[in-house]
Amino acid sequence: FDGSGDYLSIADATPLDLGNGSTDFTIEFWALADSAYDTSTSDYVFYSKYQNPGNGIIIRVWNGELVVNLSGDAFDITTGFYPQPGIWHHYALVCDGGTVTMYVDGVSRGTYSSAIVADSGTSTTIGCLYYNGVINPFKGYISDFRIVKGTAVYTAAFTPPTSPLTAVANTSLLLKGQDAAIY
Repeated sequence: FDGSGDYLSIADATPLDLGNGSTDFTIEFWALADSAYDTSTSDYVFYSKYQNPGNGIIIRVWNGELVVNLSGDAFDITTGFYPQPGIWHHYALVCDGGTVTMYVDGVSRGTYSSAIVADSGTSTTIGCLYYNGVINPFKGYISDFRIVKGTAVYTAAFTPPTSPLTAVANTSLLLKGQDAAIY
């Protein structure tokens, strides 16, 4: 992603609708932000499935900090984690029994336990927030992106995978290298 409008958009599809907090899910990927980012003010989006006003999920860096929107325009998970450009990190947003946890490099960085606003009716976007145009585009690399609907792949601290992700049970989306599949 070059930060000037590159992104991946997938039309709304039931396998990518993650529900209202009653369905377990995992969104995970590796990302490396370009070294051009000012880490104190950078604003960019890794993943969004969001309709304005306040419907869906956004995994983003806001003012340099990794945050997650789950119930509208508020930052429901503030992680205290400030990704440094030029360093690969593994990110996993996991819903397990109604509690959503944001993991970075296998370590929990925050949770949210209230219902998530449903995310159906909108496209899945990787590399920006798309709402009447591209907002907060990401500049860098995203690799091994996987959405698993119906399974909390991680439920405690873990060692991030070092080999390419594969399709596990309930995989809805898998993007890796030159391969991509929607299940």
